[in-house]
Amino acid sequence: MRRLLLAAIACLALAAAHAAALEPGVSRLELRAKVLELAVCGGQLYVAYDNGSIIRYELPSLRYAGVLLSLGGAKVVGMGPVDDYSLAVALSDGTILVLDARTGHEVFKAELVREGEELERAVISGRRVVAVVKYRYSGGWLDRLVVYDLSLRARVFERDVYSKDRLVYVFDVKVWGELLLLVYIDTTCEICKLTDTLVDVYNMTDFTKLFSKRLGECIADLDSSAVVAVNVRNGKGVYHSFTGVEREFRVEGEPLDVRVRGGVGYLLLKTSEGVSLSRVTRSSVIPVDDYEEGLRISFLGGELLVAGVDYLYVEGSRLRVVNLIPPQRPARALEYEGGVVLLYGKRLLYSVYLQAKGLLIVRTEPGARVEVRPGGYQTVANESGVACLKLAPGSYEVWVSKEGFAPSLREVEVKPGDETEIEIPLTRAGAGPQNATLKVVVVDESTGHSLSATVYVYNGSRLIAIRPIRGECFISLRPGNYTLRVVAEGYEESNITVSLKPGLREEKVVRLRDVVLRVCTVPEVTLRLVGEDGVVLEPASREGNCLVFRRVPPGNYTVDVGESCEANVTRIVVGSSGVNVSVQVECRVGEANAAEVVRRLASYVVISRNTTGSMPRELLVVRDIDDEVVRLDRGVIVLFFFYTKCPGCEVLLSRVSGLEKLGAEIVMVSPSIYDTRESLDAYRASKNLTWHVVLDEGSRLTRALNISSFPTVVVLEDGEVRYVGVGAAEEVPQLAEKLLSALGPLAEVLEDPALISALIGAAMLAWAAATWRRGFKGLE
Repeated sequence: MRRLLLAAIACLALAAAHAAALEPGVSRLELRAKVLELAVCGGQLYVAYDNGSIIRYELPSLRYAGVLLSLGGAKVVGMGPVDDYSLAVALSDGTILVLDARTGHEVFKAELVREGEELERAVISGRRVVAVVKYRYSGGWLDRLVVYDLSLRARVFERDVYSKDRLVYVFDVKVWGELLLLVYIDTTCEICKLTDTLVDVYNMTDFTKLFSKRLGECIADLDSSAVVAVNVRNGKGVYHSFTGVEREFRVEGEPLDVRVRGGVGYLLLKTSEGVSLSRVTRSSVIPVDDYEEGLRISFLGGELLVAGVDYLYVEGSRLRVVNLIPPQRPARALEYEGGVVLLYGKRLLYSVYLQAKGLLIVRTEPGARVEVRPGGYQTVANESGVACLKLAPGSYEVWVSKEGFAPSLREVEVKPGDETEIEIPLTRAGAGPQNATLKVVVVDESTGHSLSATVYVYNGSRLIAIRPIRGECFISLRPGNYTLRVVAEGYEESNITVSLKPGLREEKVVRLRDVVLRVCTVPEVTLRLVGEDGVVLEPASREGNCLVFRRVPPGNYTVDVGESCEANVTRIVVGSSGVNVSVQVECRVGEANAAEVVRRLASYVVISRNTTGSMPRELLVVRDIDDEVVRLDRGVIVLFFFYTKCPGCEVLLSRVSGLEKLGAEIVMVSPSIYDTRESLDAYRASKNLTWHVVLDEGSRLTRALNISSFPTVVVLEDGEVRYVGVGAAEEVPQLAEKLLSALGPLAEVLEDPALISALIGAAMLAWAAATWRRGFKGLE
């Protein structure tokens, strides 16, 4: 009895030593549709998809909790909690919906935009909706900042170009309680964002301005105590406390992200050695840590979390990210009580959370071997027959064995920070044949990840069905021959045979191959599959003219080729094995006025010329950064050649957007020497673009059309080149004005390579406009 008491005391001492210890845990969810917005309300995660659905997930597990709402044509441009029970959703048509977060029932609806306005994006926090709306100004589009109060159902604040405190373009908006942070520019010279970008902070109780600083292109963050902003090009920054203390600083390296918590700024920098994290206070900038890679800062409880493409760094731990192929960058971080949700690209969610380990106390025969699955934990019971293990919360199978005894298996649930005690007695082996033990491990064949599956065991007839815990299970069976049938949704079922011998343990690893549906289209187009429950499946990849859908659950699917196309196959039935389907597609080309498109473009560019020529046949079908097919041989296409760091391109971008109303399709093209898929995806998200964005690998399109200046627009009609325009007309006078104002502080200009490039470009465009009106010669 004394020994048993001492063993129990030892286990309790182990529990006390680690009672306060919290360790990071992760949940991963790979999605079938693209994510537009995320929000946390009432302890659940709400995800708005591009297919119009809003789905609820449990936190921190990311388990599916149900469909909240299915929308029509309008897309979600903002979403956030009003309180613990209400969720507000902003739609691209200017509507604000306030919903019951549990049922999806509409509480009320309001129109945020007025005539002539278009809602671009919205940040929702509590009763306030902070929105950026577009409106027409001198033939182009400018930004208007609008604050809408849901309790008053009215606008309570506006800023635009007509305001005394001018606002032209909004680059970033953040809300912390009653504080509003705004990163913007007050001139229509959008290239001037390099030097003239401002950061303002408002108190939204009365909209008094607490802080304003002109920093140039920058990143910024705030909390209730301070704001920190830093120029992304020269590393100059400012720390401002709302008590009135302000300090300027400068850092070495490329600023990647900045966050403020507890009045302290944290700045992530890309350096020649990797990535470093610095702490910014009112008195100093202190290097804190170095990482192999990292792109985004979050806070997990009171700890810093640095998220990269391959790893998550938190509390001295490095957690591996099982990323998509190709790997995606952490595009967004959303903090909730006790955790952080990270969105990688548009289709991968990670929930990172802190959890207290539980203590499992096993009472059995002295000297017995205790194994815990999953995890592969092993220990031996002490002389008192007690074994103690610290385990993360979750479900486990405990297997106890000892020579001369029949093994025994128990399932157990370990709770965070709690003690779980179980007794597993062993019986001595008799003279008859002992049972055998079968361990089954179920994994994905391509990734090696454990799978949620069902294992059916047959011996002439079905004996049992068991669901492995995190891909592993133990089964005690009489000696003999058995057949295992392993089934998992979205995977081909597997059947294997196994021979079990008395008293021995056999292990079988079952690798399941995902159900692959190949839809080969003629001609090469992009399509989607819509399930009977309304869930939309997007293709995972493309092989030639075939779209590849992976892990497709059994069911009937409707083939969606868009409103302007028809397919000879409208439904596809998927079972438990792969399917290959051929689909003939016919698309109607919409009527577009090419002459009007050219006329409009001519007024937007510096160099303008009508021309004729044929595109190389092999370049008439390209793929965008989402691997979707883009056909350039049908209808009127505007190819917009740009790169993400091109200031003049942004000037022309707002003008070109209006061409869609004329029936033209806009395709943005960036040469691979300037950009990557990741930089283009980030640019598309920041500009809220819905057009195809193409990475011109090897600059094939760029070279074929002899593009040498940016921006350049090329108009195609049924695959034939009709027009070429070079430069942004608005950019020349703006840059000339900028050049004159910059000649004074010349030293400052020479520190900024982007500004030097812009000034040289302005001079070249002005010279070209005056002396070389013959324009583009690429196809002659």
